Formats: sequence, structure tokens, C-alpha cells
Amino acid sequence: MTTTNCAILGEELGRRPIAIKYHMTCIKYWLKILRMDKARYPKICYMKLLELHNVGRLTWAASICELLSRIGYRYVWNNQGVGNDDWFLATIKQRLLDIDFQKWSSDLVEHSKMKVYRSFKGELEMEKYLMSITIAEHRIALSKFRIRLNIEIGRRTSVIIDERICAYCQNVNGNNVVEDEIHFLLHCNLYREVRKHFDHLCKCKEERDFIRIMKQCDRHTAAFIFKANQIRAKYLNDMSINVSIICP
Repeated sequence: MTTTNCAILGEELGRRPIAIKYHMTCIKYWLKILRMDKARYPKICYMKLLELHNVGRLTWAASICELLSRIGYRYVWNNQGVGNDDWFLATIKQRLLDIDFQKWSSDLVEHSKMKVYRSFKGELEMEKYLMSITIAEHRIALSKFRIRLNIEIGRRTSVIIDERICAYCQNVNGNNVVEDEIHFLLHCNLYREVRKHFDHLCKCKEERDFIRIMKQCDRHTAAFIFKANQIRAKYLNDMSINVSIICP
């Protein structure tokens, strides 16, 4: 799995970077040290680190200063403390979460690989289907469909987008149609008979329909994707066997 797909998988789970927890732990301990008695060893060590920081040395204290400055709280460092630690920690955590959300939103826009994914992924939270769909095979099929498909395989093998063609539509109908997620879910005739058993898919043809379906992500969609994947795998396997027979 590529780095980008790993990132998307984390977004499906609603996971935030572990750095947020690390930063929160550091700031919480920093506030604890500030309230210690001057005779305590941690406070004595901190005051030494502060002296080194003030003369330009890179220390743990310097890292705390840099972190607070980067997120807009340099004045707290200058004051060496706040009035209400609990309120400040809650505010810092929210600021770190907001910064991460802004970075996530920016990454969705910048990465071409996330073009389809960003059309239906609106919030950085765990997707409900991960808990509501109880059949593991269906849940896995839906997860894989949301984060990658044949068009992504084409991208990894340097096949230009116009040549990532649906093998069935090309062979049967002579149509050079790009096999993207929308084509797979709503259009491809290879899955026409299966699609007839899923009313919520039969009348859907537009991109807006695809986005709505992917936002809902119910067990029926997962079941269709699982069955369609089996059909697709069998068709591609049969096609490769036939090619090997014709061209031994």
C-alpha cells in the first residue's frame, strides 16, 4: 500500500497524528514544572535549560518555546505561565486539531490521487460503516473501494489516465471507457445483473448520485461492491487465460 493510501486509511478511521498527543504531553508537563517549588529538582533543571535557551542553545525549553510560538501562543511563553491550566490545555488541543484539519483539507485538494475521495469525504472522523457493516468481507471490499481501484493501479504503473480502460467495456462494446470508481459502481455492464438486485444503484448515473451513495455507505453498497469485485476478478482471470491460449 502506498504512503498516500495509508494516509487515506487513517482518515477513514478518523485518526489524528500522534504528534498532537506528544505536544499536549510536553506542554502539560511544562505547565506542571512552572508551578513546582523552586527547590524541586525538575524546576532547577528547567531553570538551567531556560538559561541555555536564552543564550541561543537548543534545549527542551527551546522546543517548548518554538511549539508555542508556531501555534500562536508566544505570549504564554513570555509570561512563563497561564492563569488557568485546564482552560489553556483545552484551548491548545483545539488549536492543534484545527491546524491538523486545515492541513488535511489542503492535502485533499493538492493530491490528484485523492480527487475522487475528497468528493465524498467531508469530515475528518471515523466512518460509520466501519462499525455498522458486520460482514467483514463486505466491509473490507467497501474500504478498499473507497481508497483505491484499477485507476489507482494504473497510476502506480505510469499508465496515463485516458488509457486506464475498463477491459470489459473495451472487449465487449468497443468502448474505451476509463475504469474509475463511478464507472465501476454505476455504469459498467459487467455488473448489470448484480446491480438489478440493488434498487439504490439502478437509477443512479450521475456523479452527484455517486457522491451521495458513498457518503451513506450502507451495507447494500458494500454487498454490491463485494460481489462486483468477484465478477471482475473472474472476468480478468478468464481473459488472461484466453490470451495465453491464443498466444502460447
